[in-house]
Amino acid sequence: MDTDMDMDEVLERIARSLAAGQNGWPLTAPRQAFHRVGDLVVTREVGFAGLPLVEFVPLQGVPPGRYPVHQHVVESGPDEDGAPSSWVNVTIVPLAGPRVIAEALEAGRAEDPIGDHQPFGPEAALWDEAASELAWSDGFAERARSALAAAAAAGRVPNVLTVAAPSGDGAMCLVFPTGGDDEESARVTALYDPGHRLACLAFDQES
Repeated sequence: MDTDMDMDEVLERIARSLAAGQNGWPLTAPRQAFHRVGDLVVTREVGFAGLPLVEFVPLQGVPPGRYPVHQHVVESGPDEDGAPSSWVNVTIVPLAGPRVIAEALEAGRAEDPIGDHQPFGPEAALWDEAASELAWSDGFAERARSALAAAAAAGRVPNVLTVAAPSGDGAMCLVFPTGGDDEESARVTALYDPGHRLACLAFDQES
């Protein structure tokens, strides 16, 4: 294995692994790329589910810290109203360096850390426990959907709504379009190093 690989290569490997048996990789869309969309500030539990929130199982055991968030964004062309359209295929949060993550992937140290149904939808949120009250609040999903629609009309790619963390050095919540629907499930995949320390998290939809 190439120990000098960069994170971009590892992101591609993770996406290819997740796509096996589902929609294939790479996707057929002419414009698609990974983007670093910000940092998630983790203080305790992490949530990932479609909006509006109905139910979800929180992800526990993520060490507190600030972690980069990378998203594979697919540009699907104008929607029925002629506005630019894009959606997020997979969200990846590395907690270790690319070599450690690549070794975990190759060794098959990947697990479903939740083991339960996670509702999905056209918009999804990834958030820290500090944002739980906001994520569950009345009207949050509708406001987020409206903000994403306005940003899409303005041509913003990647189209991600971020809510700043109290510390001011990252986000406590990210909301984004998924291209999915209410009939699908959110999926969380965790990669671990040889000592079973969390090395990477990947969030996508399970077809």
